[in-house]
This record gives sequence, C-alpha cells and structure tokens, in this order.
Amino acid sequence: MRGIIFFFICIFFLNMNTKAVDYAILVSAGIATTDDAFSNSEYWYDLFLAYEDLVLNEGYDPANIFVFYGNGTSFNSTRVRYQLALHGWGNIVNFDNDYNTLNTQFANIGAIVTNNDNLYIRWVVGHGWGNAATTPTTIQAGRDPINNDDYWVLLQNRNLWIRETEIIRIINQIPNYKRRKIVWMTCFSGCLTGGTNTLNNDRTVIITSSNWGQVSSAYSLPGETIHAQFNYVITSALFGEDPLGTAFNADNNTDNVINMWELWREADINPIMTSDPQLGNNGNLANRIYINEHLVVVNTSINNDIEYLVEDFEFLNSTIQAGSDIEIDIDNSFEINGTFEIHVGSTLNIHP
Repeated sequence: MRGIIFFFICIFFLNMNTKAVDYAILVSAGIATTDDAFSNSEYWYDLFLAYEDLVLNEGYDPANIFVFYGNGTSFNSTRVRYQLALHGWGNIVNFDNDYNTLNTQFANIGAIVTNNDNLYIRWVVGHGWGNAATTPTTIQAGRDPINNDDYWVLLQNRNLWIRETEIIRIINQIPNYKRRKIVWMTCFSGCLTGGTNTLNNDRTVIITSSNWGQVSSAYSLPGETIHAQFNYVITSALFGEDPLGTAFNADNNTDNVINMWELWREADINPIMTSDPQLGNNGNLANRIYINEHLVVVNTSINNDIEYLVEDFEFLNSTIQAGSDIEIDIDNSFEINGTFEIHVGSTLNIHP
C-alpha cells in the first residue's frame, strides 16, 4: 500500500449558514497633542497601527470598524508614517472617547452585531489603576490595586476614571457574537482576566498587557518613535513587521498562523517587555482562536496536532504528516488547491 495519498484538485465548500461579519472596536483612551512624546503620542500612533493592521492585513471592512478617540477627529501628525495620507484615508475616527459616548455607542453597536458574527474589541492604549474613585464620574487620582478586583481605567483627556464593573457593563451591551476577542493595554489590566469581575466566557479570549499587580510601560523604538511596549509586540506580530517595516515573526511553531498563546509567549520573551501579559478564557478557545479569520496554509508540512477555528480555510501545496490530528471548525468555505498530501496515519476532520 502506498504511504501517501496525492490530491491534484480544487474543492470549494460553502456551508448553509449566513456569512459571518467581522466587527471591530478600537478605543484610544486619550488624545495626542504633539509628536514623539511619552504618554501622549501613543494615543494616535498605536491606534493608527491597530487600524492599519485590521484594514490592510486582517481584511476588515472599514465600515465595520468603530474607532473611539479623543474629540472624534484624527490627529494631524508631522510623522509621515502616521499620516492618513499614507494610505489615502480620510478621518478614521467615528466617535470621541467620552464616557457617555462609549456607553451609548456600545449599546448601538450591540443592536447590530448578531450571534453569527465575530467581535474584536481592543482598548488600544490607556492608563489603568486601582481604587481610583467611588463613582464612574468622580475625578480622583488612583493608587495601586489592592487585589485583582480593584481596577479602573482613565480617559486621560477627560481626567475621568471608570471602574471595572462599568467597563464590563458597557462592553456587555454587545451581548451577541459567535466569537469575541479582546486585547487590552493598561497598567494592572490583568484584573479583567482574573478575580470575580471578568470578561471571560466560553466564546471569549482576552489578552491583557500585564497581570493585575503590574504596570505596563512605554517603549521608544530605535530609529522611530514612541509606543506602548505591549502594542509594539502585539501589533507587529499580527502585521508581520514592525512600524519600520522590519520583519517581526511570532509564529513560534511555524504553522503559518499566530494564535493567542504565541502572542502571549512573544510578548513574554521579547526583551522590551517589562510586564507579563495575561490570557483569560473559560473554554478551550485560547489555543485555537485567531485574529485573522481567513487562513491560507501555503507550502506547509503539518506534523503535529492543531485545531483551527476560522471563517475561511485553504490548503495550498501542503502536506499533513503521519500521526497528525487536524481539526478545522469553519464558518464559510474550505478549499484545497495545488498538490495536497495526507500521509497514512493522520486524521483530517472538517466541521461546518
């Protein structure tokens, strides 16, 4: 018996479900008023890079991206790298970052997103602290958290602290989604993944920039400018290159996809990081959910056990080695193009 099965075919499979829509929410909890300044410029630079990744690399429709920033108007940076004209964009900001705006617009977005859609929420950059105030509208300086249920975020340009329970309430005004991914950058943000009050559930993965007892720091990229450490790592890993265009690879197991565990590991081992990112969920999503929902495996030899949870999947000139157990949970389409080999002793299960 031959040890390899060869395919020279093209298969297209479309399930009967309505196609999922990818929605994204980006929140920058401050406003940039000048270039190249710590605790100021990152509010625009890191937001710009996060938006750029979603549109240019992840395939999100700009119409389905909701951006909250400053007073609702994009920053006019003197740095060409962070100017809208770089990509021929107009204003990318939809809303200001006022507390009432966040509360109202999250509810409005909640009326749009269905339980067949994917939701990506990123608190792009901001300050976090503990035991800052007693009401969402009290203005008061914070101090270190006393436990992992003692967390507040600051809308810096409004000098306004918002308590953890209010953050969770506002976000959960979007109750329907198939899968939810949350990326969160503030000091002490691990409070959202541990403790009594969290955003965890079996349809959600959240990755935070630090544990509940740690600060998250800024970073000056040599030859470039200011970023949050966490944002430099996570956005560069997703985009595949840093803001200077230098390749940045976080695909630790070389399976042509970056999952949440790899992002966590990359952030943890990269020498610029001074905090320990935290990963939270109550189910099995953490090792199988991806920012990029449209996966193409190209010229790859898979020789381990992998679960893929994606919208669209394509094998192109690839091989599944003996002993590998591959599970593909797919929303829309599955394709095989070119030469495809499945070695005897391997399994390939596809679930629409």
